[in-house]
Amino acid sequence: MVIPGAAVDGGVLVRVAVASPVACAMRGYPTLVAELSNHRTAHAGDARDGYLPGGVTTTRSPLPRISVSTRPQKVSFTLQWVTGNGPTCPHITAVRFTLPGSRATLTVRSVHEGGVGLSTWFGPYCGHLQVRPVVRGLSGADG
Repeated sequence: MVIPGAAVDGGVLVRVAVASPVACAMRGYPTLVAELSNHRTAHAGDARDGYLPGGVTTTRSPLPRISVSTRPQKVSFTLQWVTGNGPTCPHITAVRFTLPGSRATLTVRSVHEGGVGLSTWFGPYCGHLQVRPVVRGLSGADG
């Protein structure tokens, strides 16, 4: 049974390959903005934990330091928000993010949904947009 207006969580795992002509390191949270179907934006707050698996193992542990060189390396992070099934919340139409220490902003306008394929629909956004720290690898989890 679906109850109109019920709140649930939504989220995505973002995977990116990074490289730099000069050796450097990255640590921290991406700066992230969601574009909404009502022509507004939502800015993500930083979060160490959430309903999606991954992130940093404890709130006391330091954020991962990721060495970046000329050789591409895969990094990831998760994004989560409150969603719902009612008509009152706008949809997320795109996500813009900048990785820590970078000047380049990337825009994502579609996602790969397991079993569904490519989708241009991120789902309804009803609030509490949060982003987790950038970590090594493709899982969104540190370690």
